[in-house]
Amino acid sequence: MNSPDERALIERISPYRYTQQGLELRQKAEESLTPLFAQFMDRGFSPYQINAVIYDAVADTCRDIVGIHKTAGKDAADQMLKDKLKP
Repeated sequence: MNSPDERALIERISPYRYTQQGLELRQKAEESLTPLFAQFMDRGFSPYQINAVIYDAVADTCRDIVGIHKTAGKDAADQMLKDKLKP
């Protein structure tokens, strides 16, 4: 659950509107995804296949981060991310 002091990426009005930071996150996601689509479409894969794999990867990653955050707290989730980002 979101706490009242938590920063928001999406304003909860209909239709949803992204905050400035939400727009930045969305732009970074698009910048990361576009080369992946181009690379794998050049190899002959359909955008539907690429989307399915990316969707699964995002869901798994989010589930891991949220699960750790929920059960062990923010510090544990931060540490998990640091560990994954180590070369």
